[in-house]
Amino acid sequence: MGFHVDSEAGRLRRVILHRPDLELKRLTPSNKDALLFDDVLWVRRARAEHDGFADVLRERGVEVHFFQDLLAESMSVPEARALVLDRVFDEKEYGPLATDHLRAAFDAMPAAELTSWLVGGMTKREFLARHAEPVSVRFHVMERDDFLINPLPNHLFTRDTSAWIYDGVCINAMRWPARWHETVHYEAVYRHHPLFAPGGFHVWSEGQAAYPSTIEGGDVLVIGEGAVLIGMSERTTPQAVEMLARGLFAAGSARTIVALDMPKRRAFMHLDTVMTMVDGDTFTQYAGLGMLRSYTIEPGGRGAGAQGHRPSAGAHAPRHRRRAGPRLPAGAHRTPGRARGRARAVGRRLQRPGDRTGRGRRLRAQRHDQHVPAQARHRGHHHPGQRTGPGPGRPALYELPGGAGGRAVTDPDPTAY
Repeated sequence: MGFHVDSEAGRLRRVILHRPDLELKRLTPSNKDALLFDDVLWVRRARAEHDGFADVLRERGVEVHFFQDLLAESMSVPEARALVLDRVFDEKEYGPLATDHLRAAFDAMPAAELTSWLVGGMTKREFLARHAEPVSVRFHVMERDDFLINPLPNHLFTRDTSAWIYDGVCINAMRWPARWHETVHYEAVYRHHPLFAPGGFHVWSEGQAAYPSTIEGGDVLVIGEGAVLIGMSERTTPQAVEMLARGLFAAGSARTIVALDMPKRRAFMHLDTVMTMVDGDTFTQYAGLGMLRSYTIEPGGRGAGAQGHRPSAGAHAPRHRRRAGPRLPAGAHRTPGRARGRARAVGRRLQRPGDRTGRGRRLRAQRHDQHVPAQARHRGHHHPGQRTGPGPGRPALYELPGGAGGRAVTDPDPTAY
């Protein structure tokens, strides 16, 4: 069985969801910030809405997999259980006196119970109600309502930790400690769950071992035809983008990566919260996003060494904009050039005439700034500061392949959804 994602707007056939549960009940006004939430949720209502969402997906023929079920089934596999427990119960976290005691207590639990505590968290009080206290300074100094295992409410956002890109999955190293244990859960599922253990797909990133080269799936948009759009936000690093590009190019799964240099602020947490692909050539864009510097990364040709994809970077001053060609009819042969055309259109590629990188270069990253030249504006591409009729200044349109050209639809408030 093959797994493949080649478009943000294509038909959805399978999805992994996480149903709100104990971990969201753990949120309080005092711990919500540390757990990366802006507010405390009404869990019963959230669960009801989530169940309705899952039902709508099923009604449309989508096969829904719940993450907690996948993890519980994986915890029945000894190798998966050992992987998770070894990562969670580390001497650097619990000290040498308590670690073995705690690990043994959790290892003795049935798979479903173990999964519930791993995701929902466990306090010292809850542990002592079921197990003997370890002889440990680290354990003794804890308050009874301190978390022995922190809850993972961000498991709700399944795309961040596990992002499918064409014919492979990226198990992501997460930026903040509150989400680090999510990664090892996905490592266990993709390596050992019966649905995924047979393989047949690439693994672009192996997990938390890649830290501090972090990337989160909310910053990754698969825009089709071998192109990927990635936001370098506060949670996704440039080196992670380069490493992902190298793997995709080596496997022949992608031809072009466009990386957008996003503001490093929580308000612009992920690319998909401010720029969302809703069709093959249409995006919604948060009006406050503004113009972004972009970089295009492509595989090299001759002279790239044994791997053929070693990174090198070149900067290009802006002079004119490259337009994307028309979209090919369904079933028509698509050349690598057309894949690059789509990615360059989305990334707003700007480049000096006569300064194109030659074929003999290695994997190259090309830098583009945020300005639209005057001659482009005169052809109908408006600068964000230029008024066009009534109302405030409008963002420039994003040209994408299509008979009439695509455009970015301005969304004045991304939180409205």
